[in-house]
Amino acid sequence: MKKLLLILVLGTAGITLAFSRPEIRRISQFTDTIGIYEKLELGVELAADFENPFDPDQLDITATFLSPAGKQARVPGFYIQSRRTPFAIRFSPGEKGTWSYTVTVRDHEGETTSPPATFTVTDSPHHGPLRIASNRRYLQHADGTPWYGVGLWYNGTTDTDVLDELDRLGVNFISRLIAPLETWATGLGRYDQEACGDIDELLEELEERDMQLALNFWFHSFLSETVWGGGNIAWHRHPYRLACDARDFFSSGEAWKYQEKLYRYMIARWGYSRSLAIWFVVDEVNGTDGWAMGDSLAASVWAGRVHDYFKKNDPWQHLTTGTRSGGIDEWWDRGYEVFDMAGREIYEAQGFPINTTGRIDRDGI
Repeated sequence: MKKLLLILVLGTAGITLAFSRPEIRRISQFTDTIGIYEKLELGVELAADFENPFDPDQLDITATFLSPAGKQARVPGFYIQSRRTPFAIRFSPGEKGTWSYTVTVRDHEGETTSPPATFTVTDSPHHGPLRIASNRRYLQHADGTPWYGVGLWYNGTTDTDVLDELDRLGVNFISRLIAPLETWATGLGRYDQEACGDIDELLEELEERDMQLALNFWFHSFLSETVWGGGNIAWHRHPYRLACDARDFFSSGEAWKYQEKLYRYMIARWGYSRSLAIWFVVDEVNGTDGWAMGDSLAASVWAGRVHDYFKKNDPWQHLTTGTRSGGIDEWWDRGYEVFDMAGREIYEAQGFPINTTGRIDRDGI
């Protein structure tokens, strides 16, 4: 009798465990055929146990794509508030032929993987994400097509008339700074969906015009509590104040825990885009408290951690950069050793003349 009772208890426990695992109710694939470097978007309906849909420690959605040549790419899913299907996966293939994929959903009770599905990739007029050429002297697309950028900072709202005019003038590249996606309204670990939707829209408009974007996600003012004054101070708008002081941002382990999840979300939502040229990590690092009042070496170590995170987790291997401002002599050597590309910001109005020769050792400044 005791043995029978034990069997019944174990059986019941097994049934309960099976039903408590996350359930993938539907995966909506909106097309069966796409062009190379174009977007495949999947909608995922699921039942799972979580409180914060942005937190991969609570709910992890990952798609594994298998190319015709047998190469794997793992792409995280993400929460998107504006859709009927609240979770999405975005992917852009770099190889023609028949691809397959599975979707795995994990919560604290277990994980579930979908049956394989397929789609076909055909020719397109696109050339893929930007890369550094093998000789390290110029940029090219993933398919080897050379690219030369002509552009400017373009901040604020996305105005299609302005983008059309820039396109007409030959501009093919813009930089855009964004305010922190975590706000006092969302709280740490949750991302402003209106702001995310604005970036969605911008990338779609740039793709239509074959223009490229450098997405600057740490603008110096949001990491400044004391440096330069006026509009250059915006740390008070940043919920990371709950995790650390401004001067400790670059070295804070607590801040880094939130950053890793933020970067994962950014890769999931925007990494697919052929118009995303550069992860612009930090703008004018010397305008932050972590540099000016804290430890400039820690800023460079942090830059390396961010770069390494994107290189490890971004399937499309978008380029990285960061900048220091000032004159030619204000050189961020440790930072430039880390990023894929060096970036400088020189302001003549602040007394820093522009280099005119292209050679630091030959310009009399």
